[in-house]
Amino acid sequence: MNLRIIITTVFIFLAGALTVQAATFGEQGSGTGDLSGLDGYLYATQYNNSTAGNINRIFVYLTAAGATGAQGRMAVYDNGGTNLPESLVVQSNTQTLVAGWNEFVVASAAVSAGTYWISFQFDTSNTRIGYYIGTVQQTQYRAFSPVQSFPASWGTPDGNGAFDICMYATEITPTLTVTPTYTGTATPTYTRTATHSPTSTNTPTYTMTNTATITPTNTVTSTLTSTLTPTPTGTITPTYTGTVSPTPFISRTYTPTATFTATSSFTPTSTITITSTISQTATVTPTYTVTLTSTPVYSPTVTRTGTITPTLTTTPTPRQAYNDLTEVRVFPNPWRGDIVRVQRRVVIENLTRDATVYIYTIDSRLVKEIPPGANEDNGRTNNPGNNGRAEWGLANQDGDPVASGVYVYVIKDPAGNFRRGKIAILK
Repeated sequence: MNLRIIITTVFIFLAGALTVQAATFGEQGSGTGDLSGLDGYLYATQYNNSTAGNINRIFVYLTAAGATGAQGRMAVYDNGGTNLPESLVVQSNTQTLVAGWNEFVVASAAVSAGTYWISFQFDTSNTRIGYYIGTVQQTQYRAFSPVQSFPASWGTPDGNGAFDICMYATEITPTLTVTPTYTGTATPTYTRTATHSPTSTNTPTYTMTNTATITPTNTVTSTLTSTLTPTPTGTITPTYTGTVSPTPFISRTYTPTATFTATSSFTPTSTITITSTISQTATVTPTYTVTLTSTPVYSPTVTRTGTITPTLTTTPTPRQAYNDLTEVRVFPNPWRGDIVRVQRRVVIENLTRDATVYIYTIDSRLVKEIPPGANEDNGRTNNPGNNGRAEWGLANQDGDPVASGVYVYVIKDPAGNFRRGKIAILK
């Protein structure tokens, strides 16, 4: 007998964990010399980044900060086809310089492993920066009026040198270890082969046999019989009769009279008669005899074989909102149409709960407001408000695509947190 069986199998595993690893690329030493006269120029030094991650800080070592209140900015550019700095990846805000290591916080920007250029600009000529001489690192420079936003494209260099300038970038590499929930639907085909194997079933039969046992019983009865036997007894009593004669003497005459008084004396005699009576009592004791009768019963033995091919659906650990806006990450930035051909959107993540994202032009005209709960542009623009992530579908308030250029994003939340940065759109 063949039987086809369809079985649905569900495999369930639980969620995983998010870990963050830190990496750096650049020169972390303080140098053996210093450079000055840096105002009025953009400088960029080429470094190799061995790991993919998200740049979040840039550092530079100054042997002298320069005049009081000296200002500076830093940025990272990607490497162009001519082995020169090309497109802006991320830049910092302007801040006051100090002697020693200066830390510039930037909006988190995704980078892959490869070659990048760390760039800087300062506004005073007596700011001095540490460097090493005689290394293979390549430094480019070009005229630029500091201190202002870095250009989206670095431009044509005015010169170069073999300087290993003491600056580096740090990046975090979030690694999401997902232990997904697998939902597998298996449709195996089983071939069922039934083999009849006899199995003996014992049925007991009870037979009762009565056995009689006779027990005699003797009963002794005593009978007491009394017999009276009379015994006559005679008593002779003499009677004296006197006769008076007129004589001087009295003459007495005895006349014996016999009087018989019969007195019966009874003597009891006991006679015991023993009578023996035998009573027979029959006691019946049943005896059971069990006789086993074997009846064969046939039971099939089923052997199933099948191959299960499940369809797996992965459900990763859900995102959660952050407590502040210090780790905001915008990517891809710049958004480039020649590279990003499918995902026509920019992602803003690591947001706080119920944060609103505003997109402005460089001259502060509102382009798009993305409040909590937004879901527009066929889903390309959205902001759930509770998972720390929003997406801008590169459209304005009317749903029209925006032009290429540099845009400013502003993030605000009900708790008063604030963050601002720039997004470059290159179509």
